[in-house]
Formats: sequence, C-alpha cells, structure tokens
Amino acid sequence: MRNLANNETNSKHHLFNLILFLCLVLSISFISCKEKIEINTEQLESEALVATVKIPEYVKYPDFSSTIREEIEKDFENYKKYAEMDFPFSRITSTYRTEVADYSNSKYLNCFIRKYIYAGENIEDEYFITFVYNKKTKKIETLENLTGKTLEEISKYCEKALLAEEKWESEYEQIIMTDDIKNGTRPVPINYKAFVAGKKEITIHFSPGQVLSSWWGAQKVMIPYK
Repeated sequence: MRNLANNETNSKHHLFNLILFLCLVLSISFISCKEKIEINTEQLESEALVATVKIPEYVKYPDFSSTIREEIEKDFENYKKYAEMDFPFSRITSTYRTEVADYSNSKYLNCFIRKYIYAGENIEDEYFITFVYNKKTKKIETLENLTGKTLEEISKYCEKALLAEEKWESEYEQIIMTDDIKNGTRPVPINYKAFVAGKKEITIHFSPGQVLSSWWGAQKVMIPYK
C-alpha cells in the first residue's frame, strides 16, 4: 500500500512538473512573438503637404526600422509632387499611423500602416502600407514568395473570393461592382502592396475604394501559405 501511495505521489509530482514545463514553454513562445516596439512621431513638410508620421522602431531589428523609414519618406516625396501639382494653393494634411495591434509571430514581423489624406471638404482618402520582415533571412518578404503563387494566380484567387462574397441587390449593381472588383484585383504590383503574414495564412488588404466603392470600406482576402 505504501509503495502504491508513493507511486501515486510521484505520478502527481511528475504531472505537476510537466504542466509547469509546458506553461513555461508556452509563455516563452508567446513572449518571443511580442517584439519591443517604440513609436516615434515626426513631421514631414513641404509647401503643399504636411504629414504626421508615426514610425515604428523595432528594438531588436533596426534594419527593418530603417527600411520602413526610407519607404515612408519615398511615399511622402512621391505624394508631395502630386499635391503640389493638383492642389497648389491648398495645404494637404496626411497621417501615417502604425497600427497598435501586433500582427507579428515567431517567424515574421508585420508592420501595418494606415495613411490618411485630407485635402479639404469631401476630399479624404485612406491607403494601406505594409511590410513583412523575415526574422531568419532578415529580408522583406514578397507576396509571391509567401504564397508560392504568381501575381496572375493571386489576382484570380482574390477576384474569385471577392466576387463570391458579394450579394447584389440589382443587375446594374452587379455589373458595376463586378467591374470594380476585376479592376482592383488586376495583376499589377500596386494592387497587392498591402499584406500581412499570419500564423496560418497571408491576409491581403485592399484599401477603401480599391476593389469596391469607398462606401463599402476596406476589403481583405486570406490565402494559405505555399
């Protein structure tokens, strides 16, 4: 009886240690997915455009932070030319806002930035800018590499997924929105510049007005890894 009691006690002790070990492993895995990020707010200005930029600084991956900064500055310079040409007497305001939610996981860092533009009454736009950083290769990932598909294949996948979701209220609405979706999902790089890498799939984000009218808001399609 005493041996039986001792065996039972040892089994309970072993089970307790096993549970404690598993909890520790899970805790470490969870922490490893949460990277330390500092958000720095800066101001970029030109004669026709002023932008408030919230740039994320990834403490462990400064090269990723530098890439994000460079790309935002390029985007600002490109939009500055458009602003000075089309709105020479206006003061356009723009905001590059990094999402607070951490999309990152043990393999990838995802930076999701929403770009808001205000150029006066009824002139407002919202665009998405994303970066997926591979921690192992220390490089920015492409959508084609993550999915194992060509841009043409990704285009067909997204078009089919978005068309399947919609319920048309009239034949006219179906014609208009089908054309919008086909145009917004064309296999050109600008249509697929916003995506994040999750644990099981890649989510492609379409800015408001890209595949459907702005009234419908932003759209997204999920594609499994290759």
